[in-house]
Amino acid sequence: MSFCPKCRSEYINGRKECADCGTLLVESLEEYDAMQEEKYKELLAAEEEGKELSKELAGDVEDSETQGEENQPKRIQQFVSQRQRYEDYKGSGWTFTMLAILGLVFVLANQMGVLSIVSFQGPAAVVQYTVLYGVLLLFLGIGIHSFLSLSKIREGIAKEEEQMRQVKEFVEQHLRREVVDGFSIEQSDAAMDEAEIYLVRTSAMEKAITEAFPDLDQGFVVELVDEQYNKIYGED
Repeated sequence: MSFCPKCRSEYINGRKECADCGTLLVESLEEYDAMQEEKYKELLAAEEEGKELSKELAGDVEDSETQGEENQPKRIQQFVSQRQRYEDYKGSGWTFTMLAILGLVFVLANQMGVLSIVSFQGPAAVVQYTVLYGVLLLFLGIGIHSFLSLSKIREGIAKEEEQMRQVKEFVEQHLRREVVDGFSIEQSDAAMDEAEIYLVRTSAMEKAITEAFPDLDQGFVVELVDEQYNKIYGED
């Protein structure tokens, strides 16, 4: 006696295939169902194992990227000196102030009928003029604030430039080529490439400057290190 596992039909004439669907017959539906259930469980287990492996691999990649970012030396943004800030604030002060003054003259002349470039009429004119005056007065306030900030910035220029002079003297005296070469010999591996040696040298130079001048702007430190490094290794 045989059975069709798909149609669940029973055959007693010794057929090998189902007359309805063509599926190969089995001797026992119970054994067939048990075998199929076992295969299904194995498939589920393999799928679950694959998911766990994918999670582990994804976690390893993420940890590796995170560790790489943590180990990568952080280069500070470009240094802006007090003198540069002074010039920037002065330029902003003049720009906003002149825009405000010219704008106010234009709006007043237009409102008084001296100019007829823009025509505001009806109840909406009050709102439109109010908005224009508000924007122009805001510009004027920004310009005045920029000018008021100049005196405070000016006080810090002399102090900063004196400190920069002292730091540059320190770099010239204590971070000569033979000293920087010593940093890379002590801290680097013989198998390191040029980029890795560069990072070792510049990191050591930044550390030396920061220890001597702990309150120094880190942007200036990075800029100075790059300048000194190019000076002593630029021709290599």
